[in-house]
Amino acid sequence: MELYILIAALLGWLAYTLYCAALLLGKGGGPAGGKVCVYMGNQDDVAEWFIWSIYRSDGVLAGRLDLAVAVECSGDDTGRIVRILSGEKEFSFYEGGDLSMVCPLVLDVRGMDKKALQVPLKYIMSC
Repeated sequence: MELYILIAALLGWLAYTLYCAALLLGKGGGPAGGKVCVYMGNQDDVAEWFIWSIYRSDGVLAGRLDLAVAVECSGDDTGRIVRILSGEKEFSFYEGGDLSMVCPLVLDVRGMDKKALQVPLKYIMSC
């Protein structure tokens, strides 16, 4: 009797694993699924919060989205903050340059405050 329960549990686990894999592939899953590129600048007060918020999104957690951040030369510490976070989270970091060649989805959030960043953040969360 215990053998039948064990076999049923293993078959249930296998079916669930295959179902999750099919869902992930159906949504374009995997590391090559997409990349979101963000232009930032003059945002040292919200840079860390914004990047951590992106990393809490379902797309990044599931592996469907990668992140790349470009920082224009600015008079604040945005570049230093983003560089430190890129080392911790291992995302691509660019100082200036054109990201449209690297990414299909480019968001320009330069100079936005926390309230204004809610709109692009909701867009990223929906990917």
